[in-house]
Amino acid sequence: MTSHTEVAGRERIVVGLDNSPAGAAALQWALQEASQSDASVTVVSAFDPSTRVDLTASSDVETEVSEHQRRVLDWVARSSPSLPADIAIRVTTPRSTVLSALANAAKGARCVVVGQPQDARHHELPTKLAGYCLCPIFVFEAGDAAHPVRV
Repeated sequence: MTSHTEVAGRERIVVGLDNSPAGAAALQWALQEASQSDASVTVVSAFDPSTRVDLTASSDVETEVSEHQRRVLDWVARSSPSLPADIAIRVTTPRSTVLSALANAAKGARCVVVGQPQDARHHELPTKLAGYCLCPIFVFEAGDAAHPVRV
């Protein structure tokens, strides 16, 4: 079901994962696309310590990073139980900004799919991401879990 290595020769779909319904729709779409096209999926959920003023010690950061990774892996596992076992899924939780993490993961990807961010800080993410990526960017709007919009 879940693999932490990419499969050589497969196209890659990158999905930005957050805990929103639009993010969940983006993940489901990416997994379905991969199952229909023999692509692999790279799930990216950035952990940006600079936005966490509540973390004061390096041990707090390490604990939070581990918890973040665990939550992301759990969410992906719950989202993909009925998919074919041969779908390669790589989960990454880089310590960086969301924009940087997705732009780096998008290098060589077939496409990037995200849910429209609901917070003001990331609201322009899809547009900014399109400026960094050579591949198509698809966005799921809040409330429309069926059809992504191409940026």
